[in-house]
Amino acid sequence: MKLTANKIAGILRKHGYKLTPQRHTILNAMASNHDHLTPEFIYEKLLVEDPGIGRVTVYRTLDMRVKLDLVCRVHSDNGCR
Repeated sequence: MKLTANKIAGILRKHGYKLTPQRHTILNAMASNHDHLTPEFIYEKLLVEDPGIGRVTVYRTLDMRVKLDLVCRVHSDNGCR
């Protein structure tokens, strides 16, 4: 099953998470890119769209999606996840 931004938003709501503007921005950034993304890459990409978004928001949103099995955490040899 391919997860679209709308499907992911529905899953978040189903599990009681609010779809805040920041989470929506992160969701769209991830859905529009099919590469392996680091949290830092996502953060830097989002700074262009929303300079007020915080690095912690990106990490917390990613952690939430890991818990819901919507993304997979991968650890690389250089310590990046």
